Amino acid sequence: MSWKRIGTGTPRALNAKQQLYVSLYLETLNGTLAAEGAGYSKHSASDRSKDLQRYTRVREAIDKGLAEKERELKDKVVRTMEHAYAQATADIAELFDDEGNPLPLRKMPREARRAIHSVEVEFEDVTQEGGTVRRRPRLAKIKLHDKRASQELFAKYAGKLKDKVEMDATKSFAELVLAAQRKRERESTAEPQKPE
Repeated sequence: MSWKRIGTGTPRALNAKQQLYVSLYLETLNGTLAAEGAGYSKHSASDRSKDLQRYTRVREAIDKGLAEKERELKDKVVRTMEHAYAQATADIAELFDDEGNPLPLRKMPREARRAIHSVEVEFEDVTQEGGTVRRRPRLAKIKLHDKRASQELFAKYAGKLKDKVEMDATKSFAELVLAAQRKRERESTAEPQKPE
């Protein structure tokens, strides 16, 4: 009769070398480099990486780490797109009061502040009661981000603008080249028309 050990409770935690491997793998996404960094020899690093990834605990830790990285990346993309949208739809009127003076930064709407690229501040001397002079900052110039670039970024993200050209591939490249050569030959042999 053979006796088998039946595991009870939660699986054991990763040992230090496995934790280091998982951490380095999540940084580099390269199993061999992660195994080398975790202390395995260069000669066996590739095999050790494959072995480590077969362990359920290691694989689960990697999957969990990758899922966390994906969540963080999605959050960054969402924040970036919110920022691009704010820049693309900014209304400059929200930066000024009714008399045309720039509002203090803290009084500007948050979405409008996101569109600001830079500000120039000037200081003016204000004489207070008692003859004391105090320097007071004042917004002198407000420069906004490039609205067109923000609109393009947002349109690309929304899938409305593409960087690549889509072509009909029903004709072969050779056919297109021959057609272009024939057209050039016809144009070069045709007599120029005389003005009437």
